[in-house]
Amino acid sequence: MSVSNEIILKKLNKIEEMQKELLKDWELVEDFILELTSKNLKKDIRQGRKDYQNGKTHSYHSIRTLLGIA
Repeated sequence: MSVSNEIILKKLNKIEEMQKELLKDWELVEDFILELTSKNLKKDIRQGRKDYQNGKTHSYHSIRTLLGIA
């Protein structure tokens, strides 16, 4: 195999590796989008806001104090 063919093959392999990384990144973004559109997640967020407004939650500071990291 000629030197120029080897160079071309190396470059093609590098491009292929980069494309695989981009596809992994896209799959991660796709997972986030699917999770954010989840009905269960939206329900949990609504319930959490309602609990917060009704004083049924703990403040961030109180949780840190309970964990001993305040």
